[in-house]
Amino acid sequence: MASTLPNTADARLPERSEKPAKAGLRNPENPYRVIGEAIAITQKLSRLAPKEFAAKVGRDERQVARWMTAEERPQIETVFAVVEFQLLVVQAFAELAKPARPEAIDLVTEIRIRRMR
Repeated sequence: MASTLPNTADARLPERSEKPAKAGLRNPENPYRVIGEAIAITQKLSRLAPKEFAAKVGRDERQVARWMTAEERPQIETVFAVVEFQLLVVQAFAELAKPARPEAIDLVTEIRIRRMR
C-alpha cells in the first residue's frame, strides 16, 4: 500500500528572525499609522480630554491611546460611529493628505442657515 503522506525528511522550517517585528506609529511600514494619526487629530479637533474622548467612543482611554499610536489596530469605524466626530474624522484625513498634495485640498468651513417656513 502506497503512503499518502509526503516525505518530510527534506522539509525544513525557515530560519526565524532573532528580532521580533514591531508595529508602532514611528514604523513607516505600519499600515495603521495614518489611521492612528487621524484618530489623534480627531481627538484634538474635538477639544475633549483623552478620557472624555474615550468615553464618547465607548472604549478605555488606554485602548484609544494604543489606537492612536498604532500599537493596536485603530478602530476608525468606532470613532466614526459617534455622530459628533464624523466631520472631524473627515477633516483629520484631509489634513493628513494635505502634506502629500497641498494644492489638491482646500479646507473650507461654511455655515448655512435655512429658514423654516
